[in-house]
Amino acid sequence: MRSQCSAEPHQIVLKWKLPSNKVTAVRIERRTIVAASNGGVAFNWIPWQGARITTGDGIATARLERLPANRLWTIHVVPLDEKGNPGLPSPAFQIATKSIARLRIPWWIWILPAGAIIAAAVRFWRNHLQRLQIQDNERIARLEGK
Repeated sequence: MRSQCSAEPHQIVLKWKLPSNKVTAVRIERRTIVAASNGGVAFNWIPWQGARITTGDGIATARLERLPANRLWTIHVVPLDEKGNPGLPSPAFQIATKSIARLRIPWWIWILPAGAIIAAAVRFWRNHLQRLQIQDNERIARLEGK
């Protein structure tokens, strides 16, 4: 089964050639991991809800939408005949949505604005103290002049 896959942050589109003319539809199933009764783990295959699947001209297209970004799933494809009877599933394979590009600023870069804010605060405080000193000097001068 030759296939194509395109991925975006919130959707994946799969296309592949149907294995035979008897296959009229397909079902995508995803693997889930559950606790087994013996205390181990078990793998269950459940149908992918919300998959938009179309078939035509021997090609199947599956569109999986509204997916979280940067996630990975293990899936397989189950062929269905005209009566809806399942055939042997494809080998399992993994699909993933792309991650959303984010601007990552190194932690140390925040030192620059923080340093600028501290420097501005110190400068403001010094100017404030200088104005108070000038006002005190003017008061003393007026008192001494009287």
